[in-house]
Amino acid sequence: MVVCNLFMVASAQRRRIHKVEGEVRIRKLRPTVYITFEGFGKACNSWEANLLKAKKTSTSEEQAECIWLQLHNNTRWLIVIPTVDLYTTLGGVRVLHPRYRVAERNESLASVNEADRQEFNSLRPGQSAFFSVLKEHLSDARKIYINFKYQWEYENLEPIHRVEFASDKLPKDAR
Repeated sequence: MVVCNLFMVASAQRRRIHKVEGEVRIRKLRPTVYITFEGFGKACNSWEANLLKAKKTSTSEEQAECIWLQLHNNTRWLIVIPTVDLYTTLGGVRVLHPRYRVAERNESLASVNEADRQEFNSLRPGQSAFFSVLKEHLSDARKIYINFKYQWEYENLEPIHRVEFASDKLPKDAR
């Protein structure tokens, strides 16, 4: 009886190893959620994003009023992004208007595109969307931050994840 009890206690105290099924990332060499530089823009609208995707834009850095970036979801899960309004699609190009914050050189944060209504948009696994920020928001060693949540966290207040894009990721001639 003592041996049976010791066996039961010992097996109950064994650590169970949980293995995550499959890889979290779709493209193994990329971060889970990330932002890439796509180009400069003058109009900062959906039509311009369509030209960017087709690589037909010729806006130079000097003429630019905004910087076009692309938000990528490289996870196997849907992510939810707070936005200023609903997204638009033109010619198969998805354009978001995410709420973002600007971090100054001293790391102080400032909201720049707050709205009265809170909208949310989502990016499915492997999807990406264009968005623009004012050129001044990525000048002088500034960064932008976009908060997001995974689908199962949508109703909860925490945690909140964020993705950043720093001005040092811009082409050297544009910094």
